[in-house]
Amino acid sequence: MFVRLLLLLLLGLVASIGRAQSLTPDVQSPEVAVVVFSSYACPYCAAWAKDLDQIVQQHPGRVALMVVPYPLDPDREARIIAFADEAARQGAFRYVHPMLFELASGRLSEAAFRTRAEMVGVDLRDFDPARADATESRNAATVQAKAMGVRVAPTTFVNGMRFEGLPSRAAFETVVQSALMQQEPTASGQSQQK
Repeated sequence: MFVRLLLLLLLGLVASIGRAQSLTPDVQSPEVAVVVFSSYACPYCAAWAKDLDQIVQQHPGRVALMVVPYPLDPDREARIIAFADEAARQGAFRYVHPMLFELASGRLSEAAFRTRAEMVGVDLRDFDPARADATESRNAATVQAKAMGVRVAPTTFVNGMRFEGLPSRAAFETVVQSALMQQEPTASGQSQQK
């Protein structure tokens, strides 16, 4: 019961951050909550996003993944974060998330991003990221990141356990698997939550 409560508190805390976006909106009752503070301009964050996506796909319906922008350069990343917010507003954040890293790195032009985003159902015809005012949300995310002890990007939490920087995928998978095992019912029908 304690682990489930911790999950709900962590997801609720992160969801209250104006900029938190879910890559797993279909997961309603997660057994494991993964929250990553990430910068679109960070190559380590881009690599980690690919690994996290694969890890989550190995456990469909059991792992919730939330992303909180933690920009290394808020001014430089403002347009990209505005695109992320708009895609999230339209329910398509998970489809454009990988493209946002490409946009930030310059491997994808804004015109190409808009075209690809529209192909996955994001309507950007009248959206101007320069007019999107997200200062209040960005400040709230920054305050929350500091309150949670975030100092580097990426910083990832699994059921409250913090990983700073780019963790070993194998070690991270072990932690996720262990957290999932704690949620599995025992022969008596009780979960192994501690």
